[in-house]
Amino acid sequence: MKNNFLKREVKNVQDNQIVLFQIDDQEYGVNIDTVEGINHYKDFKIIKIPNTEGYVEGIINLRGDVIPLYNLRKKFQLANSEVDIDSEILVVSSSDIKIGFIVDTVVDIIRLSSEDIQSASQLFTQINNEYIQGIGKYEGRMIILLNTQKILTIQEREIIEPLVEVEA
Repeated sequence: MKNNFLKREVKNVQDNQIVLFQIDDQEYGVNIDTVEGINHYKDFKIIKIPNTEGYVEGIINLRGDVIPLYNLRKKFQLANSEVDIDSEILVVSSSDIKIGFIVDTVVDIIRLSSEDIQSASQLFTQINNEYIQGIGKYEGRMIILLNTQKILTIQEREIIEPLVEVEA
């Protein structure tokens, strides 16, 4: 009896807690340890930043922190890239910078075991998969897992870091 309990406990340690969000009909996920908060897009005044990539919507002031906003629809080159008034901002840590992902909706928090995650490098060889950590399988659904540490390019960091340091 005690042995089964220990096995279950060890299995839970290997689980990954994932925050699920949706863009169009596709579900994406990020590790819960990187999530700083979830906010309504309509609650913020967006300040546009000149000379940035099209998917950088601008910056917001979140409780005194300057947060750059990324339109993931544009970054992922989806057909409809317009932000909806009901969109949400998923604030995550990317290395030492907080960034906001504009998403349709945050869906759930789930647990995925390591066995339910397939590495992106095994699946994609010909596309830029740098910020795709893997594919999670959950209740018959496929979830694209993002690596928040690699979602910002070096050039994006060079533009954003001075803004965050000056304004923070």
